[in-house]
Amino acid sequence: MPRNALCRAVALLFWLAMAYSAAHRLRVSAISSHAPSPAIAAAQAPAGALALTGQLGGLTRAVALDTDRAYLGVGARLRVYGGCVDPLAHLFAETEVLPGVVEDVALSPDADTVWLALGAAGVWAVDVGQPARPALGERDAVPDTVDGVPVEAHRVAVDRMGRRWVSTNVGLFVVGPGGTTHLRAPADDAPPGPVHDVAFVGAYALAAWGTNGIALLHADAFDHVRTIGVIALANAQAVAMTGGAGIAATAWVADGPTLRAIDVRDPAKPVALGELALDAAGGDGRAIAVRGTTVFVAFARAPSATAALAAVDGSDPRNPRLVQTERWPAVLAQLDDGTLGGLGLDVAAAGAWAIVGGDALGHRAVEIDRWLEGDRTAFAAQATESIVPSALQLRADTPSAWLACGRGGVVPTALLGEDAAGAHAYLVRAPGLVLDAPVGDAAPLAPPGRPFGRYALLAAVRPRLVGLEQVPGVGEQLLLRGAITGLGYVERVGVVGDVGATVDAALGFAVIDVADPLAPVLSATLRVTDAAGLPVVRARDIAVDPGGKRLAAVAAGASLAVFDFSRRDQPRLVGIAPSVGSAAAAWDIDRLWTATDGGDLVAYALDAVGAPQPAGTTLLLPAPAEDLAIRGGTLYAALGPSGVAVVDVSGAVPALTGVVETPGWASGIGVDIDGRVWVADRAAGVIVLDVPPAGPPPTTAAPTAPPLPTACPRAVVPLLWLPAAERP
Repeated sequence: MPRNALCRAVALLFWLAMAYSAAHRLRVSAISSHAPSPAIAAAQAPAGALALTGQLGGLTRAVALDTDRAYLGVGARLRVYGGCVDPLAHLFAETEVLPGVVEDVALSPDADTVWLALGAAGVWAVDVGQPARPALGERDAVPDTVDGVPVEAHRVAVDRMGRRWVSTNVGLFVVGPGGTTHLRAPADDAPPGPVHDVAFVGAYALAAWGTNGIALLHADAFDHVRTIGVIALANAQAVAMTGGAGIAATAWVADGPTLRAIDVRDPAKPVALGELALDAAGGDGRAIAVRGTTVFVAFARAPSATAALAAVDGSDPRNPRLVQTERWPAVLAQLDDGTLGGLGLDVAAAGAWAIVGGDALGHRAVEIDRWLEGDRTAFAAQATESIVPSALQLRADTPSAWLACGRGGVVPTALLGEDAAGAHAYLVRAPGLVLDAPVGDAAPLAPPGRPFGRYALLAAVRPRLVGLEQVPGVGEQLLLRGAITGLGYVERVGVVGDVGATVDAALGFAVIDVADPLAPVLSATLRVTDAAGLPVVRARDIAVDPGGKRLAAVAAGASLAVFDFSRRDQPRLVGIAPSVGSAAAAWDIDRLWTATDGGDLVAYALDAVGAPQPAGTTLLLPAPAEDLAIRGGTLYAALGPSGVAVVDVSGAVPALTGVVETPGWASGIGVDIDGRVWVADRAAGVIVLDVPPAGPPPTTAAPTAPPLPTACPRAVVPLLWLPAAERP
């Protein structure tokens, strides 16, 4: 090529790169911190009368480390940490509520932009040039659907040219200045399948393609993305590259419970080198990070209650050696079959710390060298608390809202209204109580002489009572106050006054006297059986009469049963009505409503004695409901990934008035004394919906960035690890 032509070509490429960089920065910074969140905008539009006004907690899967900053996904927000030796010691800021739960975080080459994989909400940019003011940018060019199948972005990686490589349930998307490339499978003759992870080496990319193994793709910035080599594996879940001279072309792959080393110096002919079985570490490898010749692997297996971090010496890829491994009790709130999402893990280049994110565990930081030398105290307890609810109960006559957090325990999420001193408290979270059993439901109660009903009856294998009380010298704590023996597995509870109602898997309907939280008493049980003597009532949901009568309706899958426990020592079955697939129940003033597995909302009238009678009133909801709540003639239905349905039930015929999108998975719902709608979101934490104020939103001055901390806290953390004999 003539010299002048070569110069013109180089100049053209340079100006194209500069134009792309400028356009990229302009696009990311176009949305200021004053702009409403897309999640809030989505919540305002469909239902018209409800807007997202609060959010707390959520899964903690995503993590990315720069030299001096840590970017963590917590539910539907991104948190930015930094400024101290401990990467989680100082929180700069967090974003507003995002359109979805943060599944993964990736840094751009200039480290001023992070890209977030938000599941079904796609991939979004956040400008982090000012760490104390992260600004949400625009959505990336990943389609919503492919051939009618919704696209879910679970992982995102950014190459040296700033292109986004997005791992989804329908293959791999590569987004760059030249457009978007979609690869359904590593080869034309391979079945389409989800991609789990992507790593880069030079001009190539490696994609962990599940049962399709590892695909090596040509990733040069000026060439078409194409597959050039494949190595067959049983279940490739995560991949990372080892740095350093002599072994720069070694890929490390988590293949189920086995760590494998692969020589990729010839991308067209990858060669397996060595392997290390890590079954004892707690399950399948879900994330990999490399520092020097040390390979870190985060393990998990749903639905087991353990997770693990393993450190492997990879200096000899043909003979990898386990150096250190630790396990801890986990709450893995998997919303899928366990093949997507899960744990996050990252180590900064030559960094001193590693950070692990594990769903409902919260993020943990480990000081690498101390841990590798055997110092367990170098592995910190979770630095970012997580609330992952499974159910929510509110009371209309007290300001308490209680949240049941699956395997983790229970927490009074908020104390609303005015306390005894007249101070207004809103969204004030108390310390959570971790129990040794799954918590399926929580019902607040107001025992005589106790303040503001700060007690709750729990369904945690057997019914238990907890209370929020002052502890001298310590402050307010959540305490276990009493347990009820003699019952089997209890999944749902309800309370009227000082009387609790449950449905036991074996004994049937049970009445519990909870007037004294310190000494609850089992008053009576009522076993309802069929002709063969088998139990016919097992609660999928319980609803109590809002008028104060001691009546309880039980959605039992194949029927709706109503019990009268006005005499707590002699409960009686009032009546049973068939209800195919009844999963949730709510009690209006003069009607009962049930939601079925088929998505139907069905009304039942009550006769003179309170027995349910089908009213012939039904409404097909947009999706099956997991929980129902009613207040003031409006019914709210938690629709799982579809959000919250709002239904007008004030008249003879119900009418769907809107659907409010939520970032994650709406599993429980309640309405407080002021009409706010609380949603227990299994992925995004606690969502609060309220009627937006009239008129345009108020404008406020842009917040000034707080100064960097002049004194950082010492890295002193509670001991997490149990003695070896006591570990799970």
